[in-house]
Amino acid sequence: NFIQNFDVSRSGILALEIIPSAALNRQLTDIALWDPRDRNLKWILTAKGLEMSPNWSPNGRFLAFLSSGNQDAWSSQFYLQVWDSVSKNISNITSPEGGNIAGLIWKTDSSGIYFSKAESVNKEIWFNDLTGKQNRISPTDVMIDYFDLNPLNQNQSVYTLENMNQPEEL
Repeated sequence: NFIQNFDVSRSGILALEIIPSAALNRQLTDIALWDPRDRNLKWILTAKGLEMSPNWSPNGRFLAFLSSGNQDAWSSQFYLQVWDSVSKNISNITSPEGGNIAGLIWKTDSSGIYFSKAESVNKEIWFNDLTGKQNRISPTDVMIDYFDLNPLNQNQSVYTLENMNQPEEL
């Protein structure tokens, strides 16, 4: 097994994006947890497609990650899933028809997650709470390259817009 990406929870548990040894030529990744105290690897999701970009919530209860579901590897449609470490359930927070998801940033109170969503030539910033309620944060029909949140006021986001006719605008 090969570690592709990881995130560390407040309690020190690593969420790992792993390429299983048997899948090296098939471009598959799965999500597992590793606790350095007992040194056990616990798989939380193994599927046919890609599961990637594990991201712990600030309170350490939830683990968000991107998934292509059971679609072939490198599908153009990823959706956001959240694993609850208490109930051990995995929830779909967005649907695969909703555009390609990237750039996960948790709200500081762990009540939801910000992300960028690409549809066609647009890339916008969205927020989902843990029930799946979705709100667009950025203007519509824009191409956002990078974004982050104001650490003092998470109702404010900073992002760069790409404009084919002008240099990048902040």
